[in-house]
Amino acid sequence: MKIVLHIERLVLEELSLGPPGGAVLAEAMLAELGRLLAAGGLAANWRSGGASPYLRGPTLTLPPTEPSGRHVDALGARIAASVHACIGGGTR
Repeated sequence: MKIVLHIERLVLEELSLGPPGGAVLAEAMLAELGRLLAAGGLAANWRSGGASPYLRGPTLTLPPTEPSGRHVDALGARIAASVHACIGGGTR
């Protein structure tokens, strides 16, 4: 199954990552979301296609800030898990 997901806008309130942080966040989120979808697929109501003006996932807690920037990777994974909770197999 081929899954094409387009996220037009991701709103992260009260969070400043700076230019490189945004790209790292997006990469981490896409990698984790791909892994989650490969493992669990899509919920039945999304399998024939569809669109939604927005999805509201579970509230996230921010990982601790680390000098290495790994907190951005962890945040990307948490965002992916939140998106997956809305569209992934076994949900809704």
